[in-house]
Amino acid sequence: MNCSKLKLGIVFVVGVSILFAGCTDSYTERDETYQVIEEESQTVEEPEQEEEFQIAEEIEEEEERHRWWRYDIVQFRDHTLALHPKFADEDLMDLSHNMELRSAFEESVDALLAAVPELTDFEIEVGLQTTVALLQDNHFFFGEDIGTESFFMFLLEERYPLIFGWFADGWYLYQSHEDASDALNHRLIAINDTPLEDVFEAFTTFWSLENIYDARDRFARVLNAPLVLKALGATDESQTTYTFIDDSEETLEITLTDTTRSIASFAGDDNVLPKEELTDQRQAGELPLFLQDPPLGQEHYYGFWYDFAEQHSHWYDFIEEDGILYIRFNIYLYPITEDYLIDFEQALQDVFIEYEVEAVIIDARGNSGGDERGFQPLFQWLAEEMPSGRLFYFVNEGSRSGSLLAADYLYQLGAIIVGQPLGQATDFYAWGESTISDPSTWYTYLTYSGRRFSLPNVFHSMHTSEDGVFRPHILIEYTIDDWIYNRDPLYDHVLNLLQ
Repeated sequence: MNCSKLKLGIVFVVGVSILFAGCTDSYTERDETYQVIEEESQTVEEPEQEEEFQIAEEIEEEEERHRWWRYDIVQFRDHTLALHPKFADEDLMDLSHNMELRSAFEESVDALLAAVPELTDFEIEVGLQTTVALLQDNHFFFGEDIGTESFFMFLLEERYPLIFGWFADGWYLYQSHEDASDALNHRLIAINDTPLEDVFEAFTTFWSLENIYDARDRFARVLNAPLVLKALGATDESQTTYTFIDDSEETLEITLTDTTRSIASFAGDDNVLPKEELTDQRQAGELPLFLQDPPLGQEHYYGFWYDFAEQHSHWYDFIEEDGILYIRFNIYLYPITEDYLIDFEQALQDVFIEYEVEAVIIDARGNSGGDERGFQPLFQWLAEEMPSGRLFYFVNEGSRSGSLLAADYLYQLGAIIVGQPLGQATDFYAWGESTISDPSTWYTYLTYSGRRFSLPNVFHSMHTSEDGVFRPHILIEYTIDDWIYNRDPLYDHVLNLLQ
């Protein structure tokens, strides 16, 4: 059985151990193979001395590669078992689920160790990430998504010029290069003849995910990454065909190849397509506030690579005709200085002095987290300033980690939470004080491959729901029609309440 030809992502859906069935060549078996070769060689003409040396060198290099990878895999296993809270925290060790998880984790590592001789480097890394995914912890990655040593940076370095999003009833293409514009605002249903539901199922066993909402949002962000699709067994990387369907049930296909220009790359070469060159088929008009850049003078930059774009961390604007103070958090910036917070709060106080503020919206849709604690005094002040029912917090599937903690804090202050369920479980693991102050402590390098992986070191538990999902007070979906017609149903809901 040639395991290098297996479609790893699909196989892992059934079980990690199945992936490596039949691929357990031991060193003893390989030595026997070499012995047979040596015996047979005695009956044939002796090879040239140079060729003999070359064969011996190739065998030595191959075995050295196996040893190195096994060393790294064992290092990864031992480090994870010793430090991840699910395994290392004595208070959590007694949980039967975590004990079962430990067994599954160790079995997956053992299977990977046995299969090393039959797997490519890429397949080994896919196997490591699939093992990580067993923990269902979106702060735990084989290759945290920062820096060139990351497996994830390698997976996402090249992307087709297509932007997908999760909307109320599926994944849609909503921005693209003009060559693929015929498929804009169409729902994706298959990739290379594989039903999208099957690709998604493979993704849920490969990526580090916490719940279905987390999975939907993250899947949309990697649908344009050929190497991710290769890891899932959906494409061979050289060519990818996407199949779409429209409202009339008509299907449409677009095919992209390895020569297609990329919209996401650190390479900086001529093949990189700026995102500004993408097109959409929205109606003419302004985008909703949560999709806009900040007003002039409100740019607070934070160099955080998310979808490979430096973001504005947060900004605000007062919508005078609506009487709404709108505060947008793309990410919770850290560290926050006391002087900065004083200045920011003073700017908001000036708005209250100059205008009659009817409502305050804090918008954290798509905010992947950070450290929200520095803004808690600001949240407290806003809650005291606003009458009951006039402070709102917007969230969606892409709101995670610090966004969830902020939601819980604002919930306790009496804010109304509006939007979609969050993509962060209410019991989750994150990075604590040491990792926030020193990001280098997020990850550990593997000795030989140079790859690195992140490990959380803090456990958060809010006990706000029985199934571990934080749901807003008011559930409102965001549809493809909302995108097409520049609507923000969450903002419109607040306007209706004020009227």
